[in-house]
Amino acid sequence: MRRIRRPEKKTVIIAVSVAAAAVLLGALYFWYTGTYGGAKKFKMEKPQSPSYEYLSLAAEYNLTEDYLWARTKKLMIENTSDGTLIPSDYMIAGRLSTQPAEESGEFLLSDQALLLDMYVRRSDRFAARDLVKKVKSEDLIEKSDTTGRIVWLSAFCYYYSNYGSSDDYEQIKSLTGEIFDKDGTVKPHKITVAYYEGSSYSSLADGSEQLPENPDGAPLEDITSEENIKSREIEGVMLSEIDLFLIKTLEDNKLLPEGSLEKNLEIINGGIASEDIPIYAFAYSKGENGIDYCYQKDIAATLSVSSSIRTMRNLAKVGKLPDVQYSWLKNLMFNESSVRERYYITTGRCDGDESFDSYADIMAISLYKDDRDLFEKAVSRIGSRVATYTDSPALSMIYREKGGRYVFDAGENLDICFLLF
Repeated sequence: MRRIRRPEKKTVIIAVSVAAAAVLLGALYFWYTGTYGGAKKFKMEKPQSPSYEYLSLAAEYNLTEDYLWARTKKLMIENTSDGTLIPSDYMIAGRLSTQPAEESGEFLLSDQALLLDMYVRRSDRFAARDLVKKVKSEDLIEKSDTTGRIVWLSAFCYYYSNYGSSDDYEQIKSLTGEIFDKDGTVKPHKITVAYYEGSSYSSLADGSEQLPENPDGAPLEDITSEENIKSREIEGVMLSEIDLFLIKTLEDNKLLPEGSLEKNLEIINGGIASEDIPIYAFAYSKGENGIDYCYQKDIAATLSVSSSIRTMRNLAKVGKLPDVQYSWLKNLMFNESSVRERYYITTGRCDGDESFDSYADIMAISLYKDDRDLFEKAVSRIGSRVATYTDSPALSMIYREKGGRYVFDAGENLDICFLLF
């Protein structure tokens, strides 16, 4: 009788391994096609990197993306209580033992958006994925205001265009519907604006092209006095939060109706204060007769310089910044020692607190316009606040001084990181 040989143990192991690998690969294939295969193609212009000339110029003022990013990541993410989300600001320890390091404990959605931009820009897929998961688990989108949601949606579109799944696409559609009306404009929301009590002066949209210099005969010092500041809520949209690049992206991908970009451009361009004052309104609302603009943000008879410059940045990013506004901005940078928060209509001068956030906006505008001189002006202002002490835990980061302490703003440091990458 012929003896039947049993397969060797080694052969059995190989066969089982091959079968298991086939099953695993099949499962991975179905998971991948189900998760990513169903993701729609998404058209989005990729951010451009500055040329070597611009990077070298920034480095002359101690602004180097690699160093700035490494320190920001270590100090404000790895060295903080959360470890994934970035707090709005971080105060390093002072000279006295009673001045320990402190983090704000506040996690703004707009800051997480800038962090997500940086992870995607640096091809750190796993960190980007973890951040997206944490933002969702902490309900930061639901807790945020409209401005924060718009910034997050823009960053999430960038994330989706690189790593997104079909579920991510559905989230983009949902968030787009929450932020934008069917006509492609931002849905109105509550905004607090200032007005002067005893005066009808609450908007420059009074039917004339001339700005009232002295409404109701009130003394000029009374109009702008902080003692007389009153505020009211309106249902409107801030011009600075109209992200034209995002709107173009959503329109290109048929998530907003055709003509959305042009409609929003028309709204912004209609909000210029006057021919003599080429500054943009703070907000607008929809009235019975169309668009009503509100020019005052927090003090009557003033215009917000910082929000106007952010609006200019949004325009420049899509190549739509008018020459008049661009020239005004350049004159401001070259003629003033610093950028101030407010433009006083009664005096024709800028004053108030220094607008630190505006320097990053101006830096971005200079890159979009390929203006080396304006770029140098911006980075020189920013570079004067770079930590240069070799023993500092925040070496190479950009600080703001408050009460003798050094505070590092997440939004500013991340924004400049992104611009220099």
